[in-house]
Amino acid sequence: MKKLQPLKAEWYTMDYDNRERFMSYWHQINEALALKPKTVLEVGTGCGVVANYLRFKGVKVSTMDISPELRPDYLLNFKDLHTLGPNKFDVVICCQLLEHFPLDELEGLLSQLSNASREYVIISVPHYALDVSVGFNLHHRKKILKLKIPSPKKLMAGEHYWELGRVGDANFRFYQAINKFFTIEKDFILPENMYHRMLVLRKCHVLRKTERFNKLNILKKT
Repeated sequence: MKKLQPLKAEWYTMDYDNRERFMSYWHQINEALALKPKTVLEVGTGCGVVANYLRFKGVKVSTMDISPELRPDYLLNFKDLHTLGPNKFDVVICCQLLEHFPLDELEGLLSQLSNASREYVIISVPHYALDVSVGFNLHHRKKILKLKIPSPKKLMAGEHYWELGRVGDANFRFYQAINKFFTIEKDFILPENMYHRMLVLRKCHVLRKTERFNKLNILKKT
């Protein structure tokens, strides 16, 4: 397995940043804006679409990457994320990056994301399966039904250490690690890019104001 290498700007061609990947960027932006953050950290700068659009919408965005060519705000290795300090960002985004590290390191990486965030973390990871699309007309409107069938194939040698949906214990270990640090607010496969699975996570110890109020009322009544 190749060690994660800094990406160059020339990597982000239209073949890589295709229509499906741009829909993944759209979902990242949509989920982030729905949380109404003032500050966001994007771990893995990429081509800059997500960060630049969030800035356009008035969000203060910081980026972190190991590639100096991508000009991140923080030139850091993922494992050094803790050096930025705890609870620094309202939302932390980390998409299509975790799979580049061994599963044995997943808990440590999730701990770093949790530490950097005040409340929310948005991640996406690859979910391998066979995609089946069926088109049909319903009341003169074209509908497309998309299905994802789990694949029995093993992970091929390459850039990813693991992918959900593959043979093995990646699914179990992934969600086991997630549940140590977060509650899952959303978990879905992108309908326009079914290779990407996105999760909106909230830190386990964070209680919203309404939840705190309800908990205090319960305590008062007991």
